This record gives sequence, structure tokens and C-alpha cells, in this order.
Amino acid sequence: MHRRILTALLTLSIAGCATTKPAQTPAETAPAAQPRTQTPAPDAEAFREQQPKPGKPPELVLPTFEQAKLDNGLTVIVSTRKELPLVFVGIAFAAGVSQEPAAKLGIADLSYRMLLEGAGKRDTVALDNAFADLGVSPAMSVDPDGAFVGARVLTTNVDAAMSLLSDVVLRPTFDAKAFERRKKQQLGELVRRMGDPNFLAQQAYYQAVFGADHPYGHTSGGTPKTVESLTLADAKSFYTKHTGPRAAALIMTGD
Repeated sequence: MHRRILTALLTLSIAGCATTKPAQTPAETAPAAQPRTQTPAPDAEAFREQQPKPGKPPELVLPTFEQAKLDNGLTVIVSTRKELPLVFVGIAFAAGVSQEPAAKLGIADLSYRMLLEGAGKRDTVALDNAFADLGVSPAMSVDPDGAFVGARVLTTNVDAAMSLLSDVVLRPTFDAKAFERRKKQQLGELVRRMGDPNFLAQQAYYQAVFGADHPYGHTSGGTPKTVESLTLADAKSFYTKHTGPRAAALIMTGD
């Protein structure tokens, strides 16, 4: 009997010592969280891998010109554009460097540039100041086939600019002192150009292509020898002979 009691007690002791699995918490029973994937930052230099595409080509807008001829033979050419309140007004002459006599090379430059050395009742300084009062400096160019004098002004100053250009073209003073000063300036410019390889190459090119005796066979400005021999009478004669309403055009562009 004692043995059966001991056996029962031993059985109960073993059962009491057995470990039981504790209850799991909700966090433990939830499925494991997946690791978060980070989006890579965009490459700031990636655009270099693809060639840029051209944009839309701009629309070509060609200027339109209206032309008329006055009773005295002067041609008037007008191109109207309203983008800015500016007008370019000038006089183009049909004769240029190619009309110079062989013995008087440089006379075209000297004659035309005398137009800005006094006109009407204004001497060189007064004429320059009158243009400056309009906020402009007159432009002058002398080319093989013509010459041009003009200025770009505000629309409100067109009448004043036309008045000044009228004096310049119709009433140049051809002052003797101004002529000698302008002549010395041209000689000085020739000395400078004689040391310029580009000018020497251009001079050689014209003579090789056209020939020394051809109207296009020389550069503008003449030579020191020919310019030194030029007189005020030569300048007046060239201008009178090669200009006038039938050999010129009034050109206006802008507003």
C-alpha cells in the first residue's frame, strides 16, 4: 500500500514539474515585417546621356520695302516695323570708290566724309552737337559702289534728324581748314594701314583678281602719294559730279 502511495506521489511530482509553454503576445504572433526599400535619388548628371533635341525653329520674317520716286528723281525706300519707336533715316549715293580717277585715289572717302565737317550754318563742332542733342552719332560708310550717311533716332526726333541730314547732303560747307584736317587724318590712317598685314593682303588680292587698272583693283582710302596731291577743289568736284537726286536714295526703316 505504501508503495502505491509513493508511486502516486512521484507521478504527481513529475506532472507538476513539467514546463508549460507560456501564451504568446500579439506582437509575437504577428508575421515578421518586411525590410523597407529606399527609392534611389535621381542622378543629376543623367541628362548628359541623351543629346538635347533642337527647339522649334524661329519663323523667318523678311522685311518688306515700299519704293517711290519723287518728281526730282530722288528714290524713296521705306520699310516699316513697329516693334520699337526707332527710325533709321539716311541717304545712299550711287557712286563710290570705283568711280575714283586713277590719279586721285582716295577722293571718294575724303569727299563724302567732308559732309560731316560742317553743313548749312553749322561748323564741324556745331553739327556734331546738333546730332548729339538727338542722342545719336551719324554713321558714314564709303564702299566701292556707293556711300551712305544716316542716323538712327527715336520716332519723335525724325523731323529734326531729317532737317540735319538735309543740310549735310544739300549744303555741305567744304571748309578749307576742315578739309586739311580731314586730309591729314586720312594720311595718318593710311600709314597705320600700311603696317596691317590684313590690309596688305587685301590690297594684293584686289590687284591679283581684278588688275591694278580695274575700278575694283584698289582698296578705299587711296595711297599716301595720291591723297597728298588732293585739293579742296577735287573734293567739291567729285561730290558735285557724282551726287544729286537722280544718283541718290532716301532710305527709312523702322517705326
